[in-house]
Amino acid sequence: MTDALGRPQTAYHTVSVAGTNGKGSVCAMVARALTAAGHRTGLYTSPHLVTLRERFVGDGEMVTAGEMAAALDEVR
Repeated sequence: MTDALGRPQTAYHTVSVAGTNGKGSVCAMVARALTAAGHRTGLYTSPHLVTLRERFVGDGEMVTAGEMAAALDEVR
């Protein structure tokens, strides 16, 4: 399914969090700890409250509208 995008999921390490409660908090803490330690991080959470861009955070910053538009264009 991701072949057309160059299989980006193989280009980085991931931390997967599963369970019933607290996943968003755990993911936010892990991302902040890794960022503080000098690692580049990407965080996807769901659902969003106001804008779809809230779901996508890179190195602690929500993606910009331009970045979101460019990513959506690439996927399309």
